Amino acid sequence: MIRRLWEEYNLPVYVLTDSVPPNEIIVLRDRSTGRVIVKPIEEAIGKYFDNSKKRERVVATSFETLAYNPFTGRIEWTPIGYFYRHLIDDELLIIKTRGSGNIVVTKGHSLFVFRDGKVRVVRGDEIKPGDYILVAEKLRVNFRDKYQRIIVGKVLLEKGWRERKRTKVVLIGDRIKVADLREIANSEASKYKYVKLSSSKWLIPNVLTVDEDLAWLLGIFTAEGCGSKKRYLTFNLSRNEENIAKRVAEILKEKFNIDPYILKNEKEIRVIVPSRIVYEVFDWLGALGTARSKRIPDVIFNSPKSVVLSYLRGLIEGDGHVDSDGNIIYSTRSKTLSKQVYLLLLMVGTLPSVTVNGDDYVIRIGASRHNTVLEIYGTLTLGIMSRYKAGNITHVIPLNRNIRKLMIQLMNKGLLAYSSATKGSSKATLLKLYNNIGQLPSDYEKIVLGDVVVTEVQEIERRKYRGFVYDIAVPEYESFIGGHGIVYHNSDPYGFYIYSVYKSGSISLSYESERLATPGAKFVGIAPSDIDRYKIPPQAIIRAKDTDLKRAKELLKYPWFKSKAWEKELKLFLSTKRKVEIEALSVHGFKFLSQTYLPEKITSGAWIE
Repeated sequence: MIRRLWEEYNLPVYVLTDSVPPNEIIVLRDRSTGRVIVKPIEEAIGKYFDNSKKRERVVATSFETLAYNPFTGRIEWTPIGYFYRHLIDDELLIIKTRGSGNIVVTKGHSLFVFRDGKVRVVRGDEIKPGDYILVAEKLRVNFRDKYQRIIVGKVLLEKGWRERKRTKVVLIGDRIKVADLREIANSEASKYKYVKLSSSKWLIPNVLTVDEDLAWLLGIFTAEGCGSKKRYLTFNLSRNEENIAKRVAEILKEKFNIDPYILKNEKEIRVIVPSRIVYEVFDWLGALGTARSKRIPDVIFNSPKSVVLSYLRGLIEGDGHVDSDGNIIYSTRSKTLSKQVYLLLLMVGTLPSVTVNGDDYVIRIGASRHNTVLEIYGTLTLGIMSRYKAGNITHVIPLNRNIRKLMIQLMNKGLLAYSSATKGSSKATLLKLYNNIGQLPSDYEKIVLGDVVVTEVQEIERRKYRGFVYDIAVPEYESFIGGHGIVYHNSDPYGFYIYSVYKSGSISLSYESERLATPGAKFVGIAPSDIDRYKIPPQAIIRAKDTDLKRAKELLKYPWFKSKAWEKELKLFLSTKRKVEIEALSVHGFKFLSQTYLPEKITSGAWIE
């Protein structure tokens, strides 16, 4: 399509590649089951694409993601429209931040940047050191109320044990009813009380409840455990972790009806779980892996908050410590695990920071009321509360001239502690300012009252990359939350407004509008009147949100939208409250857009200026 528009119609057409690499973390929720998925984007959505295609879009309306609402500053579950994937041979940008790790994006992928007191959407290759990028401060996820259950018999069936000839799996019911796993239907697997290998003495409970104890055990295993020879599990503990070894053994006995072997020497304690079935359960949960590939089991993200906290506590007991200032320090070599832990902490109401130290990702949970809820701090540190204090501020919000003047006025009245030499402030201090004067400039107010903070860009590197990159379309807010809480942007939801920026320049970048503007630009995108003209079916029509209507009313006031054609389309939109994405034209065939719609608009001059 691009080549045809360029060669046949002599139009300068450009492609913006808003994408992230395959290992970036994404947060999804299945709209029908409520299941939350937090994993690398390729693992989460790669299965929906045809591997023979270099670029593809698939409908993803059965999912939603956590997105930033630019009108309120809140982070909300928001429906997804499409998943995208395409092949590139280009540079990726590695944007190194203070406190939020490294952000890796294509040059065309935009982020939300806080400049001069305004939140702006800025392409990756236009971001520079000293910029401040929006990141999540908290994630409102609505934890589940009930414990998750694991049916061991079903796990073994899913893992192909029905086809295994050498080893027989036996299920045992309440009345000594015995069944061979190879001979029962999947639906019958949950009816039995125990499951065992014919060659083993261990009777494993067939139904496991993922409660606080099992979550703690999984946390310890993520930190200190490994699988061996695809047959058994080992918890590798230091010699001074006798209490942890004892509790691990107690939970294994209670949950799995197994007496583990405990081996000790001068340097370490090893707790060995001699059960192939328990190994298979941990593997099915996603708990196995190396130091660089470990991750949080999916079941933790779908459990009650108390279970999540128990998992985090086990993880920190195993691989973390409390430093001399009372900060909780957790370190891992797994990039995926570091991003998942960061997001899980945001979900329980704690704002951590992360730094990259060689091969290690070091997460710091501050002993600070600014970042960590008292209850959470106490839980994660086994009740050590003595060093809980004001703490240092990692996510500093830059102050423009107007805000500094307001803070100096309150300082002179003795209502606020502030130094005129300070260029940035904590969110808590700005909240005090808001409480005293009742309002702040709009974008400051969205940050102070919303779910985001900012992180400073320290350095930007480039590296060559060839492979697939991914993106998602979120029609309402066009943003999504990634690993380490980064707020990613993919494209502006208001096609008309984007057009106005290209044609007349950006209002927020008015000082550069002469350079940015393209006065000869013409709008050939799908307009409200095209819905009926091209017979768009009801299932492809999107009901306009209040934010859409608000934007349309604003556009009517812009001088470059004063033509009769624009007024007609905008007023039609306001009256019908209907919109569609240009992808809706695919109901007439995949080539309709390139072979019919665009050629018709261009040759007939049916564009809007």
